[in-house]
Formats: sequence, C-alpha cells, structure tokens
Amino acid sequence: MPTILTTIEFDMRTLLLLSSLIVFFWNGEYAAAGLEDWTLRRDENGIQVYTRAVVGSPYDEVLTTTVVDNLRLASLVAVLQDPAACPRWVHHCSRSHLLSTVSEREVYVYSYNDMPFPIRDREIISHVLWSQDPVNRSLTMTGTAVDGFVDRTPGSVRLTEARVAWRFQPLAGGRIRITNRAHLNPGSRIPAWLTNNLLVETPFLTMSAFISLARTSDFREAKASFVSEPSVFAGAGSRQEPGIDSIQIPLLTSD
Repeated sequence: MPTILTTIEFDMRTLLLLSSLIVFFWNGEYAAAGLEDWTLRRDENGIQVYTRAVVGSPYDEVLTTTVVDNLRLASLVAVLQDPAACPRWVHHCSRSHLLSTVSEREVYVYSYNDMPFPIRDREIISHVLWSQDPVNRSLTMTGTAVDGFVDRTPGSVRLTEARVAWRFQPLAGGRIRITNRAHLNPGSRIPAWLTNNLLVETPFLTMSAFISLARTSDFREAKASFVSEPSVFAGAGSRQEPGIDSIQIPLLTSD
C-alpha cells in the first residue's frame, strides 16, 4: 500500500500526462508567451519546464519547450494523430480511439487512463484542432476537454476542464522548436498548492517520450496531408532563433 504522498504524486503525474493527449488542433486565438511571469522549474537534457499562476484558477499552467533536429513536422504530427500510440508515450493510457472526424484538421478523441488502486481511473474527450502558418510553416494544435458523445465510464473520473496547446516551429538549419502549454482541473480533492508542486516531472517525461517515439520507424517517414514541410536549406543561417518569450501560441485561461 503506497503512502498518501506517493499516491497523490502518482495520481497527478498521470493526470498531467493524460492532458498531453488532448493535443491536436487550433482555436484561432494567439497571444505572446512572454516568460516574465513564468518560473523555470527544470532544465535538463535540452528540455525546459516552466510554470506560472493563472488568474481565476488555483491551478498553475505548465509550459515545456525544447529544440530538436533531424525530425520532420509530419512525424511529430503523426504521433499526436495516432490514438493507438497513446499507451506508448502517455503514462497509464490504456486505450484511446477516434470518436468523430469533422475534417482533417478537426476531430474528437476519447482516451482512458487505467490507474492503480486506490486511484480512480480517468477518461477524457478532446476536441482537437490543427493549423499551419502558410509563411513560416509553424504548426499549432490545441485541445479542449468536452463532455458528451459517450456515457461516462462507471467508477472513473471524466476530465471536463482542460486546455492544451502544442506548437512546432521550424528554425534555421532544419531544427524545430517544440512548445507545449497545459492548464487543467485534475478533478481530484488534492489541495491546489500540492498539485502545483507536482507539475514538473510529468511534462518533462512526456516531452522526452514524445520525441523518442517520433524518431522511431513507425513515425519517422509519416505523412500528413495538411502539413507543408519547410525547406531545410531555405534561409538556413539567415534567421535567428527566436527566444521562447517571442513564440506565439494560443492563450490558455481558465473559464
């Protein structure tokens, strides 16, 4: 039987990893992600994790960012578009499947996390959207938790307050900056101050697993019909890499 602290930490790590799954597409609202109000919580293996307070919510927002090379935009997109890949990079995800396709850029996805006793399982239905900038080829995806479509699974907790955004930004020399932001209500009785203290390791591990999976043979040569790849050599060396404070991704605020 785990201690209370171990159980709480385990629960929150899983919930944050589950939030990574509601990531697919774009809602049309941009805001500069300046870091003047972000706190760097972890910087390891080229991955940085930041947190900040959100007005009107007791739960902090998390931002995770890194720069990769030798990866294609379509490979990154393919991982997020494949519900069957969920158990391979989202901790405790036992199953995920497509619920509805509105267009190639808009879908609804169901995901289920099988939690160890005594933690209640979590499920989520995600409205996911994609967008690509026609000039700089940056890809943005956002996901919002919604209810409906299917009945709630008895004994589980359905997350209904969560927003996630991912940005894949091509840089000079064929590199890509990956940025993820997430804000959610974990649907538990854990005090918010304790939840906020547990927001670092899971995003870090999620980013690491996401990149590793995108490099495998299953996704390395993947295609996505709406993705336009940048030329590796176009403008190489002529553009300065923007700082994280200048990267624009959708603004996530509490309702």
